[in-house]
Amino acid sequence: MACDSRPWKARATMAPIDGIDSARPTTMNDPSEPELDVALLRAFRALLDEASVTRAAVRLGLSQSSMSARLSRLRKAFGDPLFVAIQGGRGLAPTPLAERVAPELGEVLDRLERLPRLAAPFEPSSASRSFTLALPDMPAAVIAPALTRRLAMRAPGVRLAFVAPQAAAQGLERGAVDLLLAGREALAPELIQRPLWRDAFLTASGTRVYEAQGLDLDAFCAAEHLVVGERLEGFESHVDRALAVLGRKRRVTRLVQSYGLAPGILTGQDLLCTLPAKFLRLHATTLCLHAPPLALEPLALHAAWHPKSSADPGHAWLRAELFQLMRDEA
Repeated sequence: MACDSRPWKARATMAPIDGIDSARPTTMNDPSEPELDVALLRAFRALLDEASVTRAAVRLGLSQSSMSARLSRLRKAFGDPLFVAIQGGRGLAPTPLAERVAPELGEVLDRLERLPRLAAPFEPSSASRSFTLALPDMPAAVIAPALTRRLAMRAPGVRLAFVAPQAAAQGLERGAVDLLLAGREALAPELIQRPLWRDAFLTASGTRVYEAQGLDLDAFCAAEHLVVGERLEGFESHVDRALAVLGRKRRVTRLVQSYGLAPGILTGQDLLCTLPAKFLRLHATTLCLHAPPLALEPLALHAAWHPKSSADPGHAWLRAELFQLMRDEA
């Protein structure tokens, strides 16, 4: 807040200010004292900035008597003179209490002035806002770069954060997370949920060995496999369950806990890894991609958000952009 730099504290006296009685003020515990309102707070800031009742009145479009009355109310509310006249009529000096209040006053008024804008229509081209999406690393590898590029063109002032989905439900309730992307089984029933994508699976290999001979079920089961999971012993996924229906098994010899590690481990190795197609196609220049030799249910990903966010214009815009992105990427 820019305050006048004139020497307020030099030779300050308790002389009357523009006809205002500067007698001993009431205490803030007085039940009859006036309550603070936005008009009084704006008058306080104008007095701090202008160091004059007359100039503060002009700034706010008030008469001098009206500004004097507001200063009287402020002094009663705070139990402090707030401003004293500098000898020689060279303006007003804030008291120590007024100086302590000044930073907080500026922040409060700035926030109050922003409140009406929260209900205004969301204008992407001029918006300055942050959104947080919680999602696992595999869909993040696909969605985060594409959504970042899309919004950079449409809403350059919008900031995006992509975080892990742990504790996302609590984050959605608190407003710390805007959207959660996950399988439907991982979503709490109180959240609003919409299908976001369905993705088939592909099997990647680190060499071209299967390009000539093809990847049939026998070759698939005989090969060594890399999987993404929590533990190697006892590992079982939808691929293993689909094989069990056929009376077959595969050889899982490598495990990582992050999808991002899989392509680097596969490259140049006679390993197979069956993962969602959207993710594997990001690495099509370094991996050989094959249709799996067995039927696998597509991966379904849902977007979820807290009901309190549904009517928010900015949130609705983000959802629309995300769903359109996934339609474009289909």
